[in-house]
Amino acid sequence: MLKFISFHPKLAAALDAFFSLVLVWWLASLNAWWVLIVWFLFRLLLSALLFYLVYYPAPSSRWRHFLSSLVFDFGLLLFLIFVEWSVSWYLLAAIFITAPAFGFWLLPAEQTGLTFKFKPYRRWLLLMNALGLAGIWSGLGAVISFQIFNLSPWFWLIGGAVITTAISGWWWWEYKVEYNNKFKLWLAVLFLLMLELVWVMMLWPLGYLAGGLILTWFWYNLWLLIRFHLSKEDIIWKKQTWFLAVNSVLLVVFLALVVKWK
Repeated sequence: MLKFISFHPKLAAALDAFFSLVLVWWLASLNAWWVLIVWFLFRLLLSALLFYLVYYPAPSSRWRHFLSSLVFDFGLLLFLIFVEWSVSWYLLAAIFITAPAFGFWLLPAEQTGLTFKFKPYRRWLLLMNALGLAGIWSGLGAVISFQIFNLSPWFWLIGGAVITTAISGWWWWEYKVEYNNKFKLWLAVLFLLMLELVWVMMLWPLGYLAGGLILTWFWYNLWLLIRFHLSKEDIIWKKQTWFLAVNSVLLVVFLALVVKWK
């Protein structure tokens, strides 16, 4: 019978925000790992139900949205588990509640041949993946710092680089980058660059929250430049100069005024 029910994206956005609010309230009272696993599975079940009930006009994809939500939820959960500063926790909780709901809100409600209407929706899903990656890298940093598991740090770092590389290739493909040998080569290059970056970040006297955010900042800039390089136009450096300059200034400000060095 559920097959004949179709939720409007705006209704799905409201329901998702309500469910997320309840889950954040529940998360604050959890005190056992197995209950945390139940919490995450419950979140996935609610999300899957919403994705099933909402109509997805082409070229949107139910699976693309679900995978983006999975990466986001997992990363934000790690953020919320390990963040120590209460202000940061409430800010991240607000993002956890609003970001997935806004993804539904941006989804066009009906079929249209105007592909530009889907651009804000697609960009938002990419942002959700970036936020999720930041949480994953911060969570891995916390696992290594607290020595929660008796495993080599490189086990977690290589795993994080694999996840990052997989998401990178996925989103190059989403932006219509041709899948060929050049694509595979740059995917391998990105994997190696991420391992080198995370090795350097381990030498910096930074906390895992700041480290995860900075790693994701570097990743996004690398992902974007390689995406342009793989396109037919290649990188147009005149257009990227201001982008890189502004990002460099923001990074310096973040490191100098926001980050608390150990």
